[in-house]
This record gives sequence, structure tokens and C-alpha cells, in this order.
Amino acid sequence: MKEKKPNGYWNYDTCKEEAKKYKKRVDFQKACSGAYNVARINGWIDEYYWFEPAKTQKKWNYETCLIEAKKYTSRSEFQKGSNQAYFVARVNGWLEEYDWFERPIVHNKKWTYNTCKEEAKKYKSRTEFGKKCGGAYYAAIRNGWIEEYEWFEENKKLSGYWTQESCMEEARKYETRTTFYRGSYGAYKAAKKNGWIKDYNWFKEILKPQGYWNYDTCKEEAKKYESRGSFQKNCVRAYNLALKKGWLDDYDWFEESKTGKKWDYDTCMQEAKKYKSRGEFQKGSNGAYSVALQNKWLNDYEWFDKIDNTYKHKRGHCIYVYVWEKEKVAYVGLTHLKQQRHRTHMTKEESPVFRYSKDNGLPIPDPIYLEDKLAFEDAQNKEDFYIQRYREQGYDMLNSKPAGSVGAYGKGKWTYDTCKEEAKKYKSRGEFSISNQSAYRVARINGWLEEYDWFVENKKPSGYWNYDTCKEEAKKYKSRGEFCVTNGSAYEVARTNGWLDDYDWFEVKSGKWTYETCLEEAKKYKTRNELRKGCVSAYDVALKNGWLDDYDWFVQNQKPSGYWTYDTCKKEAMKYTSRNEFCIKCSSAYQTAKRNGWFEDYNWFEESKTRKKWDYDSCKKEALKYQSKGDFCKGNGSAYNVARKNGWLNDYDWFEKKNGFWNYDSCMKEAKKYTTKNDFHKNSSSAYTVALKHGWLVEYNWFEVAKKKWDYDSCKDMAMKYKTRSELKKASKGAYNAARKNGWLDEFFGKLKK
Repeated sequence: MKEKKPNGYWNYDTCKEEAKKYKKRVDFQKACSGAYNVARINGWIDEYYWFEPAKTQKKWNYETCLIEAKKYTSRSEFQKGSNQAYFVARVNGWLEEYDWFERPIVHNKKWTYNTCKEEAKKYKSRTEFGKKCGGAYYAAIRNGWIEEYEWFEENKKLSGYWTQESCMEEARKYETRTTFYRGSYGAYKAAKKNGWIKDYNWFKEILKPQGYWNYDTCKEEAKKYESRGSFQKNCVRAYNLALKKGWLDDYDWFEESKTGKKWDYDTCMQEAKKYKSRGEFQKGSNGAYSVALQNKWLNDYEWFDKIDNTYKHKRGHCIYVYVWEKEKVAYVGLTHLKQQRHRTHMTKEESPVFRYSKDNGLPIPDPIYLEDKLAFEDAQNKEDFYIQRYREQGYDMLNSKPAGSVGAYGKGKWTYDTCKEEAKKYKSRGEFSISNQSAYRVARINGWLEEYDWFVENKKPSGYWNYDTCKEEAKKYKSRGEFCVTNGSAYEVARTNGWLDDYDWFEVKSGKWTYETCLEEAKKYKTRNELRKGCVSAYDVALKNGWLDDYDWFVQNQKPSGYWTYDTCKKEAMKYTSRNEFCIKCSSAYQTAKRNGWFEDYNWFEESKTRKKWDYDSCKKEALKYQSKGDFCKGNGSAYNVARKNGWLNDYDWFEKKNGFWNYDSCMKEAKKYTTKNDFHKNSSSAYTVALKHGWLVEYNWFEVAKKKWDYDSCKDMAMKYKTRSELKKASKGAYNAARKNGWLDEFFGKLKK
């Protein structure tokens, strides 16, 4: 058994030493995945110049995947050992054929001989059994019980029925090995066992090699079908490429082409009005649908059922923010692809985050995810809320377009004015879209199309938006942001004429509180918390304007930065009998001790004297003593952590759901457990979100502020305090990253330059 390394063992030096034992990356990964993963995550692996370059990509087909798969005993091993082969096999559905793979153990239900048989009696065939209950199906196959289910249609065949001729006859009903396997397992098994399956050369391989589809191959494939619909259904990759490249019009044998109907913006819209959703539109008139899809007109068909828009209603959108605290600058965004969007902000010139960072010589901070798993419309409203919130807190916002827009539109060449001037050349949206697609797209995304009242499609006559109509429209919304996003034309008219200030139902802070009135009010209280409870409006205005720091009579109990050392933490810890008591009474010292691994020295703690091993049953027994997750965590942190790590907390359905738990006091108490905003966000996202929403984060002045500019001298001064790269990284990630990027680490730690 391989010796388990202690936590934190793998640093720059130990990873490099370990890597020197191997000639290839793959050997390094297989032999020591722990070191490999640490090196890969930190970007050190590119420094291992002795690794042999990877060989040219192997062509994976049915046979080569099968040979490769036989090297492994499970799907997970196969994926780790040969990810490309695994991917091809999974896409083509060949994984199901690798019956030697170990099946993962299902903990929540154990499929025995009897339970499998009872489940199988509900179905008429193997295929139905496999589709409806895969767990029992595979257990029956793995143990050879499936042959006993004589009521299955496939099992009614007499012994010896599947000969070479009958197998071939059965196999001709299917286009791929996978469909043959699923549709007639008995024939498939016999054909595979006797080696006849190699003769079935009509079986298709679904996955074509990269670059296979071009003009000629797409055209050859298209000749097999009578219509665009059947082409799309049977070969979606070729169809999509042909649609994208505009080759479909060349396939004049298609039924749609024979009619001679030309689909433009207006004819597509007339056709689309016959249907309630995108799905119906596609089925009923695929030709019009394809043209509308290609030209991105589908978003204009507002009568389509909203539920039909998969993207917008997928609950996978999140709100994020990039914050430069020292400079009081922020950028709020919306995305459903976190990693891709972060990569864009890190590398692309069109990103305002990238440009601001580059122009000012500042590093790009890690994004903070404020809200997650939102539907698109909810995300739009939340984005606007947070943009306004940060503005109220005194941040300069890099956001230049309305909340809810996606990508960097409305900047550069096509602005509001240039789009409008361009649009005036055309009589309809269709003409505008065909003649200048880029301007049309920017105008559509930003909601400016509604303002082009000369367009035939726009119902509102010129001059429709006056004081009364704007006010009636504005009453539908709670905030300026929501009004702007939903009806940009009415909003713009109201803004231009200065009517927005009349909409007093909008969520806008009162101007009653000035510096003097806030000061007079604050003098009535001893602490910030008392002021917040006694007069929340004065508190919010003072917080937003940064006046709270002027109220020096407020009681502050915060320890200075760097106060908690090994000695001060130990001295504080000696006041308590358990970790839990230490955490509750002095969370800042507790977190420092936990982060540095000093708890092992506190042998007077009760947990250290009698360390209990927590399993599922003992955790559940312990959890029954408490009414909520919070009580459980406070009462027995070790049992709680074990239950949380193993995902058992969801089983404790007696716990109360405390949606309103996070208030000013509980957020502050929770925040005091951490030394940085990032730690707070990672470990207690719900409390962080509430604190951010209400503007309380500004008050957590014990949070460490990362040093933004690391030059050669400041990096060197910091590095001289530590013996190894690893120690420097733990103490100051900013200095470490700057030194690593600039190649100074070798100099600071006495290594020879490459």
C-alpha cells in the first residue's frame, strides 16, 4: 500500500523531485496522481522540460477502443487511463458492451436475485427493462440472471435458435452495434461470442474524425435524404455545418427547395405565427425554422412559449463580480459558463475587466459569485440589483451596457446613435437584418429595435411615448433597472425628459439624510449596530457615503492585523476546554490556529483526549439531538463535518430550514471566523451574500486587503522571510504569483536559472 503523504506535503520542490522520476506526463499521473494534480493546478508541470512530448493523436474506432478498454477493470479506470478512447466509446454507446467492467456499488438499494426478479416482472422485454430500471437490469446481466426471465420476448427463443444466419438476419434490422445490443441482446451475444459480428460491415460508426465534414462529404450525406428535416434527424453534425455555411440551398432535390419558396424575415415571421413554440415551428416548417435560426430571428417571436427557450429558463445562470477594493472599482456580470467567462475576462481585449486591469497595471482579482442557479430572467433582475447596490456603496462601475445583455455589445463601432442612423435606411427589421447583420444584432440585444418606430413591425406610432404613457408603463416595474431592461424605448424617453424622478415607487433612497443629520442621529447610539437597529435609513446613508468612520465614539473591539501568533493563540486557547467553545468565544484566534495546524498542540481539548470515529449511524444518532444544521455544527463540530463531507446532512429531514437566519448580528458573527472576504465567501456563501446585499461587508475591517502591486523589491523583501517557495505561497499568494510570473523565484530561493 502506497504511503499517504501528510496534508500540504506537495509543494513546488517536492513535486519537482517526484516528477524527475518519470519520462512522460502520463507516467507521472499514473504513478503519483497527488503530486501530478498539484503541479498541474499550479502550472508547474510546464517547467518539467525532461518530459517526452506527447505522441500524435491515435485514431479511435470500435476495435482500437475495445483493445484499449480491455486494459482496465472499470469505466473510471478507463477514463483516467485513456480519456480520449473513453470519450469516443461513450459517444458511440460502446461502453455498455464492455461487460467486464465492474459496476459501481449502489448504496441506496441493493439488487439481489429476488429484488431483480420482482423488478423484471414489470416489463415485457429486456429493452424495456434496461430503459426503465438500469440498476436492476445491469445487476441481472452481470450475475447471469436475465436468462431466467422466460417472460421476456427475447428469451422465448428456443435454445440454439441464434445461428449464424438468424443472427445476421436480426442484425440487419439495426444500423449500429449499440442499437443491435439494446434491441436484441440474445442475438448480439451469440454473434459476438462466435465472432460473426465482424462480418456486419453495414454497422455505422457515429463519431467521424475531426475535419471529416466538408462541402463534398456533407453533400454526399445529404443525397441520402428527401428533405431538410430527415437530413437533420439522421445526421445532425453534417446538417448543422451545412446550415452554418449556407450549403443547404445547393441541395435542390430537397422537398423544400422544389416548392421554390424564399424565406426572408417577413415570410418567416408569418409562418412562425402559426405555432406556439420553437419546437412546433421546427416540426411544422423546418425550412422556415432553419432560416430563422441561422439569422437569429427566433428571439423576435415573442409569442412562443417561454418554457420553450431552454437557455433562458435553464436554472444555471449566476451573478458574479470583480472587485478592486482599494480603487473602489467593480464589474458585475451574468453568465451560465463560469470558467469560459472568467477566461474571457482574463485574456480578451473586449472585456472591460481585462482593459481596466491592463490600463492601470493591476492584477485581475478572482471573481466572487454572488448568486447561482438562477433562471435567465431572474438573473437579469439580480444583475441590475447588484450593479445599483455597488454604485450606492461608492464603487465606480465598469458596466457600460444594460443589465442582462450578454457579451460586449453596444461598444465600439455600433453604438446607440450609429445603430439608429443605420436602421433609418431600412423599412423593416428583415431588411435591416439582411443588409447589416452586425448592427441589427447589437440593436436587438440592447432592446433598441422597439424605438425604430418607422419599422413596419413596431406597433407604437411615432410620439406614442409621452408623460402619461411612460408613467403607466413605469408602474409595471419596481426599479429603474427593471424598467430599462424590459422597455428600453419608454425608459429612454422618460430619462431624456427627466420624468424618472417622478416615479417615487422606484427603489430609490430618500435624500433626507445629509452629513449633519446623520451625525446628529448617530450621536444617540454607542455602536454601529445600535444605529442600524435604531435608524436604518440614516445608517444606510452613512454607510454608503463612508461617514461611519467619522463616528469615533462607536465601540470597536477588533484586534490589530497580525495580532494572532502561535503564542497568543495558545494563550487564548487555554481559556477553553474544547475546540467548539474556542471557536464560539474567539473565532479569529480559532481560525488562525486551524489554518496553521496548531490544534495538535492543544492536548487539553476534550476532542484530543477522546477522539471518536464518526460513521453514518453514530453521526445520525448525534444529529438527532439538534433541531437545525447550525445547532448541530455548534454542538458537535467533528460529527457535523463528517456528515457534511459525506453528504449525510440531507438525510436529516427533521432539521429546521432557517431561511431568515442571516441578519446583521449573525452575519458579523460568522464573518469574524475568517480573515479574508474570499475565505468568508467560500466557507459561508449564504451569509456572505446577505452581507454583500445589505452593504455590511464594508464594516468587516478585520479582513486582510491583498497587496495589489508587487514589484521586484517588495517581492524580494517578502520572500526573504521564508525558507521555501511553499511557505511564501501560503503566506502571500500575491507576492508568490508575481515572483513566479516574472521568473524571480529561482533567484530568491537560491536555484539556478534554467
